[in-house]
Amino acid sequence: MADADDVYVGRALIESGRITRDELIECLFDFALERRAPDARVRPLGILLVARHRISRADLNALLARRTALTDRRLAQASAPALGELLIASGAATRDQIAECLVLQEAETAKRLGELLVERGYSTVAQIERALAYHDKTIYQCTECKGRFNLVGAIPGQPYCCETCGGVLEHAPAGALDAKEEKGTTRRILKPAAKPAPAPAVAEQVPPLAPEAQVQLDRASYVYIKQKLTVRREALREAELLQMELARFDVWIPFIDILQKLGGLTWLQADQVRKTEFDKLIATKAWKEEAVPGYRVVSKIASGSFATIFSADPVFGGKRIALKVLHADRVNDADAVARFRREAALLMRLRHPAIIQAYDLSEHAGAHYLSMELVDGDSLERAVYEGRGLNSVRALNVLRQVTVALKYLHAEGYVHRDVKPANILVAKDGAAKLCDLGLVEESKAGVESDLYSLGVTLFYMLSANARFAGPASSEVLAARFVSAGVEVDPAALRAPGPIVDLLGRLVHRDRAQRVQTYADLLNEITVCGEALRR
Repeated sequence: MADADDVYVGRALIESGRITRDELIECLFDFALERRAPDARVRPLGILLVARHRISRADLNALLARRTALTDRRLAQASAPALGELLIASGAATRDQIAECLVLQEAETAKRLGELLVERGYSTVAQIERALAYHDKTIYQCTECKGRFNLVGAIPGQPYCCETCGGVLEHAPAGALDAKEEKGTTRRILKPAAKPAPAPAVAEQVPPLAPEAQVQLDRASYVYIKQKLTVRREALREAELLQMELARFDVWIPFIDILQKLGGLTWLQADQVRKTEFDKLIATKAWKEEAVPGYRVVSKIASGSFATIFSADPVFGGKRIALKVLHADRVNDADAVARFRREAALLMRLRHPAIIQAYDLSEHAGAHYLSMELVDGDSLERAVYEGRGLNSVRALNVLRQVTVALKYLHAEGYVHRDVKPANILVAKDGAAKLCDLGLVEESKAGVESDLYSLGVTLFYMLSANARFAGPASSEVLAARFVSAGVEVDPAALRAPGPIVDLLGRLVHRDRAQRVQTYADLLNEITVCGEALRR
């Protein structure tokens, strides 16, 4: 994303007529292309414009220096790492050179990063000064004690005083980064000798939106592309980000144009979208009343404390999907939104037949929603409860599918942390799918808690006489199993001995006696299955 300096530079140059709107758009597209690199270091907009010979470096530095008169920010110093990143991005130094000087700076604390770079011939004084200008920093020198300072946010022509001796500060002459003269430089923040002039109203205002009709057309084409065409999700997200970035510069471009320019759509796909009569669609009552653009809600499936799930039909055709919508009272909860987005991102990345598949995460009018695969069935909790338990064959089949899903999840570096009947969906054909990954945690370590929860789930499937939720699960099970031999009444569970034994090894009070890995559990499930077939 373009930072505040980029936004200021772009808008100021357009307002002054120094660059055209198309020239700005071209540079912003370059921003997006540079972000694609694995180790992306996006150059500042001003640097891109200079490289394209749209403006001179003198114009850029003057523009950035003048920006300080448009704000009322406190004086502060930019960190050495931030300066280093800017020097790398502008080509004034390499990453290895910056790393070397940062190490030296730790041993020679009296010297700044810029001094060390100039001293070793890695960067010139002019390059350092340009980088400092991009941090609103200017080198000043005291007329009395000759000490030099990096003033951040200094206003050209505004008098400043030295906090060391009280002398007047003057803009340092070119070449003032001589290391021999710089050793005694103080780093204290300086105060202006006189109060700067008030900031005129300019620059960081919120850009106006496109006309509502254009916004609706854009939204309709976006939904159409997602529902009808084969387009990389990364390309869609990249185009979304760039459209938002362009809006900060008071530039609005239709989503389809951005996506096509970024290479996300073929010419034939783009032509297909442009021939679709979206204007007729957005004029309909049904479109205007849709809570989630592009989907017609059919019915409510389930609701919890976090979100509600609906079944819905895509407007442009396709199979019915499930819509998970974050509760309205949670949208202002940063943690809840972060959890919702984290789960959505994970579900969209994972690809496994026993894990629910997610298609798209989006937001509209403050509502956060996730479109997902719709399972023709019910939760394991409800299926077991209404059927008063599962027979051994079905229970073992569900256990095997969920175990395979958890093994895959762990191989990807995660543990589920919330395995329970309510978070397992069972289709009418017997397929089981793990869902609700809201509590998933990155971990290369143990899977003990998930394995234990599988035991709890197996017990529920076989007994159907207790609902397990939260911390009470372990206490309920502890009361049911005898620690010595984990003796369980097979009649109570309606299960043969091998499955009862497996259950005991999953929830044994002695952790050392439990099943330790998913591979071991799958082997034991296979043995139990063979015993059932005899």
